[in-house]
Amino acid sequence: MPIRVARLLLLLLTAVALAVGFAVSCGGDDDDDDNDDTSDDDDDVDTYAEPGDACSPEGAEAPSTDGCNSCTCGDGEWQCTLMACLAEPGAACGPEAAVQPAVDGCNTCTCEDGVWSCTEIACLENVSAGEPCDNEGQIADADDGCNKCTCDGGTWACTEMAC
Repeated sequence: MPIRVARLLLLLLTAVALAVGFAVSCGGDDDDDDNDDTSDDDDDVDTYAEPGDACSPEGAEAPSTDGCNSCTCGDGEWQCTLMACLAEPGAACGPEAAVQPAVDGCNTCTCEDGVWSCTEIACLENVSAGEPCDNEGQIADADDGCNKCTCDGGTWACTEMAC
């Protein structure tokens, strides 16, 4: 059960991060045009902020280089949110972003030429005994986080160890 809560929290944080990212990128286009005149670091129209780097004017906003957090100029330097970042294949990413977990929780994504490129490993969700399954003999983690389940006769059969 704690794993489901953690995944739900992670998905909620992802949704908030995406909403903030969209709000910053949609609301900040006019400011970005002003910032392009003073920035030699980025040839793109968008300006990305590196946490701790110098900035002006006070109160300016920009997306973080990690592609999911937002930054505000305060006390002469970029101050950025520190939300967990999850990448979505094909979505835009900051020029400095290296590797982030994918939104599915089991793949990883790399920022290549401003777009997330992700591995495509099949992900298994935690399962419960009695739920239907398709791949006979397939093994997955049980919802309780400590038992294992095997696809047997079209339903998940799970061990019943005390956790």
